[in-house]
Amino acid sequence: MRLLSMGHTRARLTKLVAVLATVALGLVVGGMPAYAAVSTISFSDDFERDLGYTWTFTTSGGGTGWVYTDDPGLAYQGSAGAAVTHPNSGFTSFGRNIHVPLNNTRCWGGIIAQRRSYGNTLRVNFEIINPTTWTYITLGSIYLQGPGTGRWEPVGVGVFRPPVGAFYLRISVIGVNGYTAMANFDNFTFTCEFTR
Repeated sequence: MRLLSMGHTRARLTKLVAVLATVALGLVVGGMPAYAAVSTISFSDDFERDLGYTWTFTTSGGGTGWVYTDDPGLAYQGSAGAAVTHPNSGFTSFGRNIHVPLNNTRCWGGIIAQRRSYGNTLRVNFEIINPTTWTYITLGSIYLQGPGTGRWEPVGVGVFRPPVGAFYLRISVIGVNGYTAMANFDNFTFTCEFTR
């Protein structure tokens, strides 16, 4: 009878050790941080191969915009870029739709711009717009230095977390009453990272 009792205790002890080992393993594995893979989506345009099909040019006040080719004197690099002119107040812009997955997504990007007109200050916006409400998700803005300097300046947005997976990215030249604003653009880049 004593041996039976000893065997019974041993069986219970073995089960207890097995349960404790399982719980300990669960704590170790469960307590370890999960590492998700990070994926990147990049949009870029040096305008060398793009004849404007990617971009939509719009105006509020009579401006114009276009993609030019074969003009290394205007382009930052290569021989192509985008140009925008805008008379008086209002704005002229070019933009495109962006679609990204919403899974811990963060995005950033910009373009370089060069002032080509004299006169008053020339403001350029890099805008991320919610197409449902047509309000800014984020906005980067710069006042470009005067022409004649040949200076190219970056304008863009820092890291932001988009609240929607589809948004509109727009680059705008903001007009000032009494002046015609003109700017050149080149080397657009926009990147989003998300977890898989």
